[in-house]
Amino acid sequence: MSIGCGPSTDLFALDYLKEKGLYKFDTLKFRGIDSAKEVWMHIHKQIKKYNENLYKANFYYEDITELIDTIVKVKWVPDLIVFQYVFSDMEKHCPPDKLKSFISKIGSFINNDMDPNTYILLNDINLSTQYGGGREHFDTLLSQIDVAHYRQYHFQNNKYQSHYNYGIEYESNSLVLKNPSYLGDYSPYTSCSSAQLIIKKVIE
Repeated sequence: MSIGCGPSTDLFALDYLKEKGLYKFDTLKFRGIDSAKEVWMHIHKQIKKYNENLYKANFYYEDITELIDTIVKVKWVPDLIVFQYVFSDMEKHCPPDKLKSFISKIGSFINNDMDPNTYILLNDINLSTQYGGGREHFDTLLSQIDVAHYRQYHFQNNKYQSHYNYGIEYESNSLVLKNPSYLGDYSPYTSCSSAQLIIKKVIE
C-alpha cells in the first residue's frame, strides 16, 4: 500500500529489485493512494497496463485521513506500507487534530491487522515541522507501534552546504538509475536528499 503514491516510484523500485533477483514474488498487489487524481490518473492508466499478469495495480484518489476508516473496515492487509512525502504535505494542509487522529488510526491498523515481519517505510524531506517539513511525525507513528525494530536514515544534501542528521547517513546519495536526457526540461533531481524511517513489526 503506497500512501501518496504519485507516479508509483515505489512500485518501480520493487520491479527493479525483482529484476536484480533481490526481491522475489510471483505476483504483486499494489494499492496506490493519492488525492491528486488529475495529475496522476493518465500515468496510472499506463502503469495498470504494464505486465498485468505480474502486477495487479489499483489506485484510489481519496484523502487518506478519510480513507483510513474504510481501510480498517475492509482489512485488506498489506505486507508493506510506503509513505511518500506524506507527512510534510499533511503538516502544510491538514488540521493538527486530524493529523493526530490519522497517525493513531494507522498505528492501530499496523498493531491489530498487519502480520509480524511486515514493513512500514517513510520517505520525506529531511526537515522538521518548524522548517516546513514533517519529520517529527515519523517518530510519532513509530511510538504508536507496540513492538518494532527500526532504522533511521538520511542522505547528504547536495543542494545545501549543510543538512540535518537523522539516524545513519547513507554512503552515497547517487540515483540508482540515471535520468533520461529528455527529462532535462523538467529539471529532475540528480541526487537523493530525503530522510527515511524503516519500521519492521515484530513479535514481542
